[in-house]
Amino acid sequence: MDIFTKLNIYRNAIRHINFYFSEEKKENALPGKMMGEIIRNVHSIEKGLSLEKPRKFFGYKKIMDMFELLDSYVKCDFYEEEAVYMALDAVKEYLEFHKSDSSDNRILEIQRRYENLKQQHDHDDGIKYGGTLLVKKDTSKHITIEKAIHDRHSIRDFKAGEVSLEALKKAIELAYRCPTACNRQGVRTYVISGEKKNALNDWVAGVGGFAEKVDKFIIITGKVSEYRDDEQFQYAISASIFAGYLSITLQTEGIGACIIQRPILLCKKWKKLQKEFNIPSDEQIVLMLGIGILKDEYRVPVSHRLSVDKLVTMIE
Repeated sequence: MDIFTKLNIYRNAIRHINFYFSEEKKENALPGKMMGEIIRNVHSIEKGLSLEKPRKFFGYKKIMDMFELLDSYVKCDFYEEEAVYMALDAVKEYLEFHKSDSSDNRILEIQRRYENLKQQHDHDDGIKYGGTLLVKKDTSKHITIEKAIHDRHSIRDFKAGEVSLEALKKAIELAYRCPTACNRQGVRTYVISGEKKNALNDWVAGVGGFAEKVDKFIIITGKVSEYRDDEQFQYAISASIFAGYLSITLQTEGIGACIIQRPILLCKKWKKLQKEFNIPSDEQIVLMLGIGILKDEYRVPVSHRLSVDKLVTMIE
């Protein structure tokens, strides 16, 4: 690679970083940033409640931080009411879970903040915006793509036992039919099971207490070498498209999965794993999935989606 190409790559990277931080600091970006943090905290509550045995008083600080954020958020122009509903419904279920601890000072404080916010932003439209859902496993042999997409949830509570390798290979093979830049197929998968999972302990720290329930981990990487110099982030896009397909194909094979975000830039932890699993140096991790056998009935986060009318702009 010549010096001019390298300089161009550095320039593009710096331009991207400057763009990110300049947009982040703009005043009109604040409501969006706040909404993102609120929804992130809502999902953290939902994840905790969807575990087989939620830990008492989990996420107390996050909930209190979220209320502080909500107080500021609802004062913004053009704030999104649905985000407030998501927070209220998630906290409502959190309080229901702690019903036997209603005299605890932490629960009393959450209850007080919840009631104050609810007075101004209650809803009676019959929609559950936050919390968890109890889902029954679909055992039918034929499933439509629409049903597969609606049935897909991030699963954090699995049935004991090993995932069928035949079903797993079928799901992965189907997922590899996804679009890929110029058909370069620069995505690789590594299925980690048994004692080898122990090598991932540092890597999965902080995922919310469900790692011990996972039967296998799937590492998804992008082969950086398969893309041109001016496509330095394309590896992450192709791998992410594949992961989206895989989350659906796993569902159709009766395999539960939860996507685990990881840093997509080179770091020491990844270099250590590359050596441990003999992964080529030109591959960079994009994300992981924890998978296991679906239970007949399991609890999942609501993960409310905003109305498509708020997300799509038709330009004619």
